[in-house]
This record gives sequence, C-alpha cells and structure tokens, in this order.
Amino acid sequence: ETSSGAGGHNHYGHGIHAGPRNVYGRREAHCICCWLCGESKQVDLCESFENQLGQGVLVQVSPSLVKRQKTHFHDLPCGASVILGNNGFIWIYPTPEHKEEEAGGFIANLEPVSLADREVISRLRNCVISLVTQRMMLYDTSILYCYEASLPHQIKDILKPEIMEEIVMETRQRLLEQEG
Repeated sequence: ETSSGAGGHNHYGHGIHAGPRNVYGRREAHCICCWLCGESKQVDLCESFENQLGQGVLVQVSPSLVKRQKTHFHDLPCGASVILGNNGFIWIYPTPEHKEEEAGGFIANLEPVSLADREVISRLRNCVISLVTQRMMLYDTSILYCYEASLPHQIKDILKPEIMEEIVMETRQRLLEQEG
C-alpha cells in the first residue's frame, strides 16, 4: 500500500477496489462495468465501455449518497475521470487521451500509470471517502470542489479527521455559494 492510501480496503473495510496499477482482464472489466452501471437498461453502454476499464480505483459507498444524474461518466479537469454508479460503486481512473470520436471506440491503456496520475487518483479517492464520511452527496462538482480544497494537504493527511472536516466544510461552502 502506498502512503497515499490507494491500495488495500475501502472506507467500509471491503477489499473490493484495486490499486491504480491493477490491470483487469476482459471478463473482470465487464463485471466491474456492470457493477458500476447497476441498471439493466445500461448493459449496452457497459459492453461498449468495458474496453476502457484498465487501471483505476473502485470505491464502494452508500448508494443514497450518490446524486442521480443523467450521465454517470465525468472527466474532471484534474486529469482523472470518475464513473458514479447509482448503486454506490465509483470508479476513478486516469482520463484517457483518445476518446471514441478520435479512436473509433475506447482503447484500453495498459501502460503503467504515471506517478502524477496515481497521486490524482489517490487524492480523489480520499476526497470521495471524506465526502461520504461527512454524509455529503457525491456528484462531479462536489468531488471536484473537494479535490481542489484538498490540494494544500498531503494525500495521506486528507483522511485525518480534522483535515477531512476542514476540506469538506470548504467544499460545502463553495457549493452553497454556487447555488446562491
């Protein structure tokens, strides 16, 4: 396990998420994608998306904390992407360089994930756990704001209770300002 907390068990103690260096086979990628989608009407989307699942982190949270949105797939400006499954499965992975429009379909990148990408993924993972611990809804904007609020802190420190509270309070404030 790295000092950033990217490996091991998720917040609920389940050993279900993979470290950023893990590479899944076709069958495992399909299963993960179906878990993420969690709805039978999205199986076609999952089957077309499964080739993109390569390296990332899977985190399980309470489904009640995932905000329902029209899209589950979000490319964040920090260089990583998230899939927010309505069933509580969240996949965090490096944003692929080539999209469907350019490449004619998703291409799995099996190259080692750079240190910078692993740090972004680990920081996002810890932000998701922080938001969930403080019972905040998870959606692209809340995760991004939490990520930005966490930048002054080391990745491993984000899960310290006092730092977690500070980061989530700043996230809440930004979200309130955006609404008002």
